[in-house]
Amino acid sequence: MNKIFSILNFALQSLALHKLRSSLTVLGIVFGVASVITMLAVGEGASKAAQDSIRKLGSTNIIVTSINKQEEDEQEQRVRSYGVTYEDISRIKTAVSNYTNISRQRIYEGEIQYYSNETETTVIACDSDIFKVNSISLKKGRKLCDLDLRNKNNVCVIDGSLSNELFPYQDPLKQKISFRGSYYQVVGVTKTADMSQNFSDFTVYIPFTTALSNHGEIIFNQVNGAYSFEKVDAHKLIIKLPDTAAVYSAYQKVQRIMKHGHPVQDYEIQVPIKLLEQAAETKRMFSILLGSIAGISLLVGGIGIMNIMLATVSERTKEIGLRRALGAKRKDIIIQFISEAIVLSLIGGLVGVFLGILVPILITTFTGIETQLSMFSIALAFLISGLTGVIFGSYPAIKSASLSPIEALRDV
Repeated sequence: MNKIFSILNFALQSLALHKLRSSLTVLGIVFGVASVITMLAVGEGASKAAQDSIRKLGSTNIIVTSINKQEEDEQEQRVRSYGVTYEDISRIKTAVSNYTNISRQRIYEGEIQYYSNETETTVIACDSDIFKVNSISLKKGRKLCDLDLRNKNNVCVIDGSLSNELFPYQDPLKQKISFRGSYYQVVGVTKTADMSQNFSDFTVYIPFTTALSNHGEIIFNQVNGAYSFEKVDAHKLIIKLPDTAAVYSAYQKVQRIMKHGHPVQDYEIQVPIKLLEQAAETKRMFSILLGSIAGISLLVGGIGIMNIMLATVSERTKEIGLRRALGAKRKDIIIQFISEAIVLSLIGGLVGVFLGILVPILITTFTGIETQLSMFSIALAFLISGLTGVIFGSYPAIKSASLSPIEALRDV
């Protein structure tokens, strides 16, 4: 152990004789290590954000969404009929009998009123299972229940953002809100907005049967000044399966049922677990790409170390010859120069790790872009910096050890 410390100490002393040159050499490793950690952190953060968005859809869910295939020149028709039908839902329930929850949804866009306060909102007519399939938790109150659907109760659950907007100083559970002439008693408030819906900032959930009773089969929407009348039984159908193994089997059945009932594909089937697998593969490829690009910086740093060490060998030819004449073996010379290269790499690696941790934090703080540091990338970058010193310091070290003592001392 003492021998190792003495070798490292001697290497530091040798490098200290040329501070500027050593510092410039270290910069290549510093930026290489920092770029590896930073780029992997950015890539990991982007991947995590994408996968989190997909997970909100439910990893064991199958989502069937109605799509309006009508051409623009057909927009003047009074009623557009498309998408998932009640018959589709009935067949899917029969074929996919092992589902744990299933929820149909109709989407209404419009203004919610509370006295003189009006705000644009997405109203989702749904079954009680929506809170399970979308993993929606409550801040207060209760969820919609089967009794609400059977009795067509005028009740609703609102998201936390809308609650803060309409009732900043009141208990929302004691209030009624109005939508298209019908009043709905607020019975629950969710903790956050349902981000899986991708509609407006505010969301209201009402019983599916109540919506049919109050607003009819034809859906009227006014978005950005444009009016539309739609005959859509369900804008969305979400089927929750017991496990991931059941998803693949159910997906095939749902696909066959929808294809059979819709000559024109006016629907889309999403399987979040497949999206997660694709996202994981994309992340792997992205990480390899970013790591390769950042690795080039380490390669450049390693070449810089080799160049400096070769220059050092030329400058210290007489020193090498003197040490060999006094009894130093070739392996002692090799150890001396490799240790100097390793010390340069490790110093650069430590500084690079510090910058590699700091830069992602600054990126997240000032830009809001999510980054994800991992101990694996930090350890990998530091390990590579050490290997860089060994690999690129080996040739100069071997060259220095191969010098003949007589030739080295000829000009002394």
